[in-house]
Amino acid sequence: MNFTVIVLPGATADLEAIHESLSVYSEGTADRTCDLIERAVLGLTEFPRRFAVARESKGSSIEIRQMIVGNYRVLYHIIGDKVRVMRIIHASRGTLRPMDLM
Repeated sequence: MNFTVIVLPGATADLEAIHESLSVYSEGTADRTCDLIERAVLGLTEFPRRFAVARESKGSSIEIRQMIVGNYRVLYHIIGDKVRVMRIIHASRGTLRPMDLM
């Protein structure tokens, strides 16, 4: 079964912010990092349940999963045949509150 990946506005803004912050040091690094994250997100069309449940699931009404890509955590949840990418955050960042996921 193939899933449809939907990138929510928060995740899009996160990726743009990642690119902006990395490009201060190296445009090439920013491009490569964001390309890597984008390819990984598109890879969620197959077997998205292979990644671990995120700590953000605790206290949430939905199961949130995480995929680690380099230094970043891609937070998403699965509804039927759709994968909704909620946020893309640095792995060193603490647990997000439910209100920060949308």
